Amino acid sequence: MKNNFGQKIVKTIIGALVIAFVLCDVVVLFPRITKKDDGGTVIYRSIGSGFIYEVERRHSYYPQLGKVYYEVGTIIKLFGKEIHNDVHVDYTHFAVGADYSEVMETYVESTQESE
Repeated sequence: MKNNFGQKIVKTIIGALVIAFVLCDVVVLFPRITKKDDGGTVIYRSIGSGFIYEVERRHSYYPQLGKVYYEVGTIIKLFGKEIHNDVHVDYTHFAVGADYSEVMETYVESTQESE
């Protein structure tokens, strides 16, 4: 009888540990979403400012020769190391309604911040 009781306690403890582990994984791996004001870029990060992973869906303005294009693509980082980058400038589509001078100001500011 005591042996049966001990098995139930062990199963309960193991079940509680599994539930706690799953909850911790959900909290740590659930993406935190950040939206940039650069034309539509969205960044998905794990807890700790993207310590485990970071996925950036780039959709930003790219001013060039008096016209505004979009820079589009995806950047994926694991543990701070970039493993995928297919970002490119989409010259086939103009950024309709974007004012070149305003976009140029924000573009210059954002490039100076990243340096």
